[in-house]
Amino acid sequence: MNTEHECLIWWEEVHKSFGANHVLRGVTLQVCQGETLVIIGRSGCGKSVLLKTLVGLISPDSGRIWVKDRQIVGDPSAMAEAQRLCGMVFQGAALFDSLSVAENLALPYWENTDLSKGEIEERIRSLLALVGLRDVEQLMPAELSGGMRKRVSLARALADEPEIMLYDEPTTGLDPIMADAINELIRSTQDKVKLTSIVVTHDLSTVRKVANHVAMLHEGRIIFHGTPDELFASADPVVTQFIQGRADARVEVPRPELREHEIDE
Repeated sequence: MNTEHECLIWWEEVHKSFGANHVLRGVTLQVCQGETLVIIGRSGCGKSVLLKTLVGLISPDSGRIWVKDRQIVGDPSAMAEAQRLCGMVFQGAALFDSLSVAENLALPYWENTDLSKGEIEERIRSLLALVGLRDVEQLMPAELSGGMRKRVSLARALADEPEIMLYDEPTTGLDPIMADAINELIRSTQDKVKLTSIVVTHDLSTVRKVANHVAMLHEGRIIFHGTPDELFASADPVVTQFIQGRADARVEVPRPELREHEIDE
């Protein structure tokens, strides 16, 4: 594994198919410690699939994935360690509807610690303050706005004190003002907690607001990896089409010669 740039996460030649749909076609991508990488691409291109391979929610068909110098594919012990290192904010927040905000946030403490009720309540207040919420402990998820649910989801992910934070479409379904507030929350959390973060999105405002580096996934492969400035200055026709949101352009990326295990797709 190449650790020249303090690489914390590394996908190497990762493939994943769902039936005849070959979603990931040999993805190779590195994430450095302490950075915020934003992965962009059109809907359905496999961004969330790639993210979920890090925590075992989806298993790749082939390829290798390193998290903190441990290869996790096919190694239950290494995967368990990767899961412990990662917190995840899901697109739909994934809160338990039958539990209050306080109960949702208490779950990691109930399951993994021997903290007293008072200690857990103090930690819950601190987590909510970190994400800009107060006096919401007794509310149910259905009583929260979309933006508040995303904040509570982030607070719950932070409860386990992860080193790596994964965000799956964090601004989807939010109005522009609330989306900007969530982007600002991602950036401020990064500054306060010093995480390594990966954000999956098709929202270019998120790229501008939070990214140190950007990777673009297209037709199952990474076709761009660089800084936000390099992304917006790119002359690549697929990158340009995505940035400009042009549905009329018909651009295709030349695909490398298929390997033997891809021919029968």
